[in-house]
Amino acid sequence: MAAGPSRRNEPTSEESKTQRQKGETMSIYRRGSTYHYDFILNGERHQGSTKLKNRREAENLVGNIRAKLVNESRGFIFTPPVTTDRKIPMPTFREQSEVWLTHLRTRNRKPIPDSSVPSIRGALTKWLVPSLGPLPLSEVNHTALRGLVEKMSNAGLAAKTIGTYIVMAKQIVESLADDDGQPIVPRKWDNDRIDLPIVNKREQRRATLTGTQIEALIAVCDESWEQVLYILSCASGLRISEALALDREHLSDDCSAIYVRQQVKANKLVACLKTDAAWRDVDLDPRIAEILREYVGTRIGLLFPSRTGTPRSYSNTYNRSLRPKLEKLGFYVPGAGAHCFRRFRAAQLKRMACPDDLRKFWLGHASEDISDHYALQLLEDVERRKAAAAHVGLGFDVAESPCNFHYSGSFEAAQHTLTQ
Repeated sequence: MAAGPSRRNEPTSEESKTQRQKGETMSIYRRGSTYHYDFILNGERHQGSTKLKNRREAENLVGNIRAKLVNESRGFIFTPPVTTDRKIPMPTFREQSEVWLTHLRTRNRKPIPDSSVPSIRGALTKWLVPSLGPLPLSEVNHTALRGLVEKMSNAGLAAKTIGTYIVMAKQIVESLADDDGQPIVPRKWDNDRIDLPIVNKREQRRATLTGTQIEALIAVCDESWEQVLYILSCASGLRISEALALDREHLSDDCSAIYVRQQVKANKLVACLKTDAAWRDVDLDPRIAEILREYVGTRIGLLFPSRTGTPRSYSNTYNRSLRPKLEKLGFYVPGAGAHCFRRFRAAQLKRMACPDDLRKFWLGHASEDISDHYALQLLEDVERRKAAAAHVGLGFDVAESPCNFHYSGSFEAAQHTLTQ
């Protein structure tokens, strides 16, 4: 029986060790968008470009090049190994959007809360999927996104909203990647070619209320929870989602401080806050602390629950209480909502020259000032915080009791202003 041909296509482990001892080194590095190689074999240097963007494929190619050179130096005929390219099937935008959303929810690194899923899915269902859903991901390009931008612009969506939805579309395209994280459909997005509108901050809706308007709003409230919620929001600067999530356990014993630890999403309590800086303690003016003590009384649990005892959603609060009252008073403008209270408080803090570190701390805004980071211990000075809260004041008048408001004068003044 004839002996078969030699199968020594690659050096053995002992030979490789000897080659390394002789100074035979190999380097694969990235230059620009492709990988290059540089190695010394048998005292001769070999350099070149693989013309590949994937490192694993580049390593396989360089290994074949090196094996070929080794075998040629020994008189062998090099036969490259047979490989089968594994092609990833191209999903549609609709299919990949589900994969992307599932990854956002289940990833270990900063997963999104379940309460954020409905808003994301709503954007997908109403805007992205109807326009891009049937397209293979490889066909979601500048032309496709430009058509989507035009559709949203014609529907009257704000520039900021359009930008947010386009970022979602880009992320979905880029989420299809190989094992090394390289995108299967590489794109170099150009917002000019997409004709993405520029956000003009001067044109953004920033509805505000004055102190007199706030007093008039409280005067037309029918229930004590409405009155206390609006007073507390204006006096603390809490986000409405944080105010609706307040529990008796999130108040100090004398109700002079609020511990922000959770928020309401839809009608569910979630422990995650909007930002890390949102985890904070907010000190209240003594007058607000007194009103809050009387309102809380022996109450246990949520301060502003729904009639069934569940967390009150902002959409219900806005549609059934806040907006009707603003419209009744003639204060409503597009964009007017509970964030007007937060803007009012921010303006009051600024007006009264509140120290910047306390202003950012109470509002839940992160500080990028290195000096503030050096002086973080000042935020632990409770007496300083209480004194500052009393000095800043409210910017509007409050009654003595949360259950007996006397704002008829404020209401009449507001009505007189509107009729002039």
